[in-house]
Amino acid sequence: MPRFSFVVIAYNVESYIKDCLRSVMAQSLRDIEVVIVDDYSTDNTAAIISDTIRGDRRCRLVRHNENCGAHIARKSGVAQTHGDYVVFVDGDDRVKPDLCERLEEVYQHESPDILRFCREVVSPEISQESVRKLEASFNCDTGHRVDNEILLSVFSDEYHVRGTWSVIDCSFRGEMLRQSFQQMTNHPIGRMQDSYEFFVLADAAKSMQVMREYRGLLYSYGTGVSGDNRQSLSRFEKGQSGIHSSLAALLDYANTRDDEVVSQCAGWMRRTALSIVGRDWSGRLPMSEQIASFKLLRNTWGDVETAYIIAEPLSARARWVWDNGGYPDYADPMVQWELLFNQLSISDDSDPLVTEKIRNCRKLCDAVEYREDSRMRNQILNWRSSDAHMRAIQQATRLEQIRQSSMRRTLLGRVFTGRIMSHAFAILFPQGSKRRTVVGKIKKAYTVFASGAWKGYDMKTLLIKGRSVLQRLSA
Repeated sequence: MPRFSFVVIAYNVESYIKDCLRSVMAQSLRDIEVVIVDDYSTDNTAAIISDTIRGDRRCRLVRHNENCGAHIARKSGVAQTHGDYVVFVDGDDRVKPDLCERLEEVYQHESPDILRFCREVVSPEISQESVRKLEASFNCDTGHRVDNEILLSVFSDEYHVRGTWSVIDCSFRGEMLRQSFQQMTNHPIGRMQDSYEFFVLADAAKSMQVMREYRGLLYSYGTGVSGDNRQSLSRFEKGQSGIHSSLAALLDYANTRDDEVVSQCAGWMRRTALSIVGRDWSGRLPMSEQIASFKLLRNTWGDVETAYIIAEPLSARARWVWDNGGYPDYADPMVQWELLFNQLSISDDSDPLVTEKIRNCRKLCDAVEYREDSRMRNQILNWRSSDAHMRAIQQATRLEQIRQSSMRRTLLGRVFTGRIMSHAFAILFPQGSKRRTVVGKIKKAYTVFASGAWKGYDMKTLLIKGRSVLQRLSA
């Protein structure tokens, strides 16, 4: 019986598989076996595997007749192992040549069911700062855990540091691993299948330790579904469907266990899986494809879980809008996501935390809407008030314009009329004519009459003067 067994799974990794296998075969501790499972690759992966392991009796190749996915590939490989301890390796990764030797140093003194080691991220596409952040997220020191603490340290927020559910940076006790995989589903599952596998293994394990100072895995970031780049709609659809199948397998397993901690951790994993779908949906698809995939999400997850998926990015965006004030335009993601969110028929979920998140998302969106409605109402009221004031000013201005115009027309009329009368008077009463003289005397008489000076004459004098004027007029 070998001390260590490696299970290497490979699917269309012709560019990486040779280096992967060479790193495993080059272990300084030679007491190993290597089981390679080719999951029906359509490129030259199988041929490269055969050439690479030729002549090494420690290695054997298992070939699938159809593509079954990583879980079934691991399950097939585990069934072929005999080692005291088993290590999983993906076909696009590598391990350091002293990995087994360093693991053996721990096993000489202790025998944990799960012994986790750290990884070194290899990616030419991202900065060193990003590499350091990724390594920090993967290489979590959860300390020494036993019994239910193992599940809780990975599938809950009970502890300050939470470990990952990855199975490719661990060494598992062989007998426990083989029994656990025998219990696992025989149906293909998709993305995040390792969360299901580690859940079952963590539930079965009695102890787990971390080698925090040793980075034995050379992890190729971005070659598979890892990374944060954009996805095509078809790839997203396959990924979210895979997550659904992996989560369903995990929940089915949890339902077979009458254990409060297992149920608690399963609920946490459900919420986490939905959040991951939400982040992928909002962050790795353009808006047009987010809208196009909405029906697919409803068909896969149902309305309540789809509401939780959308609530993941919608809550964050609504919070940003609230903190920064104002209201987004129609093309803003918040508006588009809320339109989709409002189409769902949402009822209370069996998990009160799911219900709470959906309700809080709705309350936050309603608060943003209410603030905007209030702002618009105040703006309308202010506009109406200012509009009434402006109308009063405009009316007063118009009246003043009418008054000024009327005055101008009156003055012009007077001026115009005065000129005509002067011209007509000059024609009818030429200068030096008797008529001009009589008119002058009449004007003088009118002036006297108007002034009241006539009151000083007696009647006889007035008659004489009037007769004299009439005689001159008739001459």
